[in-house]
Amino acid sequence: MMYTLDDALDRALNDGYSGLWATGDMTWELGPQKDISKLLEYELQLEEFMRQHPALGGICQYHAETLPREILRQALYTHPSIFLNETLSHINPHYLRGEYHRDPLAINPQMESMIDRLCACENPN
Repeated sequence: MMYTLDDALDRALNDGYSGLWATGDMTWELGPQKDISKLLEYELQLEEFMRQHPALGGICQYHAETLPREILRQALYTHPSIFLNETLSHINPHYLRGEYHRDPLAINPQMESMIDRLCACENPN
């Protein structure tokens, strides 16, 4: 996926565009094996790639109603901001820039509260 993204960015820039916007549905990115460790590795590589290539912008879609809670925890560690909809976004206080050094399954009461609030926004009923 990283090679494909690199190639797509190169093609966009060579075609005269100023950048490339990408999005990924993390349910799909998790893969059929539902391997959380591979998702974390991918997210960290992607974050580093985006820092090195400012012409690339993007968003990761996490569907709180369908993804396991440990994946939502991991997402909060690896993303600097949270976009709830087209008009509502937040700076993520749980973001850990650079090296990931927390256990994605560790329970943090403040993070659990944030996940509860995010799930409530996605599913208000």
